[in-house]
Amino acid sequence: MKKVTQYTFFAVTALIFATAGSNIAAHADIFNNASASQIAAAEKLAGGNNSTTTTSTNTNNTSASQNLNNTSNNNDADYSGISFTVIATHSGFQYQDATLKGDQAGAYDKGDKLTVVGVQKDGNKLRYEVLTPNGKFFISAYYTKLADAKDTAVREGMVAIANNKFFTVIATHDGVVYTDSSLSADKQISAYNNGDTFNVVKVVKENNKLRYAVQTDTGFYYISAYHTKLADNGSAAQYKAMRAAVINVKTPAKTNNSAYYTTVKKGNHVAVAKKALVQHTTKTFKDNSAKAKKNTIKKGKKLSFNSIVKVGTTYRLHLTNGKYVTASKQFVNVIK
Repeated sequence: MKKVTQYTFFAVTALIFATAGSNIAAHADIFNNASASQIAAAEKLAGGNNSTTTTSTNTNNTSASQNLNNTSNNNDADYSGISFTVIATHSGFQYQDATLKGDQAGAYDKGDKLTVVGVQKDGNKLRYEVLTPNGKFFISAYYTKLADAKDTAVREGMVAIANNKFFTVIATHDGVVYTDSSLSADKQISAYNNGDTFNVVKVVKENNKLRYAVQTDTGFYYISAYHTKLADNGSAAQYKAMRAAVINVKTPAKTNNSAYYTTVKKGNHVAVAKKALVQHTTKTFKDNSAKAKKNTIKKGKKLSFNSIVKVGTTYRLHLTNGKYVTASKQFVNVIK
């Protein structure tokens, strides 16, 4: 960043504020050191006419069209709503508009923290609208990183809206907003009314139930997907696509990684001894069966059984002869 250029710009800005409406010719030495674009930018700031069209993030209970076309004056804007902080990974400039081609409104250094209050697209490139002491200006979203991982949901939500990857729903019942998709009682943060509208930026599945990540006045949080309907001005295409991406994902079947066979259907079954083992008269194996040679079952012998019983943390095959053998997969292989 050029220190002289920065000094000249802010000196001009301060001077215009200080001499508003008066003759500024006496200060020609400062103005002579400033470029025309710097003077124009400073006058624009001082005149309070720096208004920009941004993707608003303070829009609970507003329509999608209102949300995407909110024009606000920097001097009157309320920044108590949604924002996140980034750290600059390179030095750069702040601009009057999202094209980043107009007058430079200021500069920042590598390592500076910047408060992002809006996200826009210029073509296919992301721009951040940042809050500064002199108003809101635009920077490239690239060469920045989140200052706090806790802001991930906020950034993702604002970017989704800038990319038009959202749909709008209307609540058909009163409900509650939660901080995460579990919707557990200890995660409640606020309530909403029947008829309230939400921009849905993400659809997730929790315990086989759909949840919506929605935009509120203070951040991006979760509501139940049930008892809502697509708003008349909502995007039906996004509604179908975002829900289908979650609904159509099949949960992988749980594999039985137990060391034992634990269940079988009713009826007769057959297992094969993989190793020599002992059949016991009691399911606890607390007997003298091992002392009798007749109770020893050789490797490869087929065993008929009709059920599996649990004993503590282990399982036994209940043979059709009334005796028991281990259900360990190391010792038997159930084949029928």
